[in-house]
Parts: sequence; structure tokens; C-alpha cells
Amino acid sequence: MYPKLIFDVDYTLYNSKDIPKEESETEDITEKFYSLFAPKVKLIKLLQEYKGEIYLFSNGNLCHIQEVIDKTNLSSIFKKEHIATLDNYLDKPKPYVKAYKYVITAFNIKDDDIVYFFEDNLDNLKVAKHKYNWNTIFIDEEKTTNKKTSHHSYVDYTFKDVTTSLRFIIPKLHKKYGQEQRIQHKNNDSMLPIISNNKSNKGNKSHKGNKNKIKKYKKNKTRRSPFKHRKNKKLRKSKNNFSIIKQNRLHRLERLQENNN
Repeated sequence: MYPKLIFDVDYTLYNSKDIPKEESETEDITEKFYSLFAPKVKLIKLLQEYKGEIYLFSNGNLCHIQEVIDKTNLSSIFKKEHIATLDNYLDKPKPYVKAYKYVITAFNIKDDDIVYFFEDNLDNLKVAKHKYNWNTIFIDEEKTTNKKTSHHSYVDYTFKDVTTSLRFIIPKLHKKYGQEQRIQHKNNDSMLPIISNNKSNKGNKSHKGNKNKIKKYKKNKTRRSPFKHRKNKKLRKSKNNFSIIKQNRLHRLERLQENNN
């Protein structure tokens, strides 16, 4: 099974370039906040290619999240049941554990599931790593180096934007877990009962053998062998000789009778 990918929304699925400068400097969100949002074509393509499940885990309310994913055309990617917002854990958002517990239940995350969590807030990543051992990806817009690793022990990877992170991570996941699935399918196929198949094969072989015997028999029957021809010739010759001998005997008997008379 492929890992679950969980994404924060604000400054993870988009960055400061996607909003007007005056809006980024205030906490109040107006209609102008969404005015620069455009379809995330490259991000959409990457997410569509991924073979596992993807989710949203945000501290924004549902109206805000819906507006963002509608404007960026990501609403077609994320199912409604795969979206968790502030409305679901109003009194205890990230990094409180209550928010994570809600998501684990809502997204049906099991203990042995592998999770990759994309987030721009280090505190949120810290809880995810220490409490639930999720794979953590820090989306740091201010990142200035090409290094993918982080000096934070609770961060597995760090990238400047989410698109770059997915270009790196998705192929690795497809290669690793795709190979595991192929091995598992192969093992499952080898465990299937093959006795019936062998029987049917044997039956087919015997049936085929019988057919060949019948064909061979018919062929031999229609084709006259030289041996048989010679045998028949000898038989006819012997029959002719016998008839001659018989006639000679009859002539001799007739002569004897005449002499006696």
C-alpha cells in the first residue's frame, strides 16, 4: 500500500506570491486575498499521478479552504471526506494533539500506515514526528540552499515549495512501494492452488494423446503397408496351390475308380 500524503494549506499549497502584498501583511482576509490565485497546473499533474491517497489537514476554516482549492482548481483532487479544517477541532487546532487524533480517525490512519506530512509550521511537524512518527516535509519559502535535509531532528526533508518536494518524493515512493506490490502479487499468485490446473493439463494431455492415437490408427488403416501386401500375396498363392492339389487328387480318384471298374 502506498503512503498517505497529508498537506497543510496556507503557505504550503500556495505561497506569498499567490496573494497581494497588502493582504499578506495583515491577518484579516478579504476578497482581495484570493484575487491572485490561479490554477496550480504543475501541482495538479503531480497529485493526479500519485497512486496513493491524499488529504488536507488545515487550521483554516472550511470556507477559506474551499475558496483556496476552488481558485487553484485543487478541489477536483481532494475528496470532501479527505479534508479536515478548523471547524472539526475548533478549540484545539494544530499543534494540539486533539487535531491530530481527529485526523487519524477521520482519515482512517492505522498504526502501520506510512504518512508523509507537508507543512510550513515547524511546531506542527514536531508533534507529527515525535508523537506519530510521520515522515515530515518542511515547506520553507525562505529556504536559500539546495539541501533537502534539515538541521531539525524532527524534519526529514525541507523544500522551498510543495511542487519541488513532490517532484522529488513521488517517484521514490512509486519505485519503492510499486516494487513491493509487484512482489506481493507474485507471492499471492504462487500461493494459488495449482492441483486442479495440473489435473486439467493432464486431462488435456491424455485427451490430446487419444486424438493422436486415433489419427495414427486411421492413417495406418488407410495406408497399406508393404508387409501386409506381401502377406496377402503369399496367402493368395497358397490358396491357389491348394486348389490345384485338390483338383489333382480328384483326378487321381477318378482314375482309380475307372481302373477298378
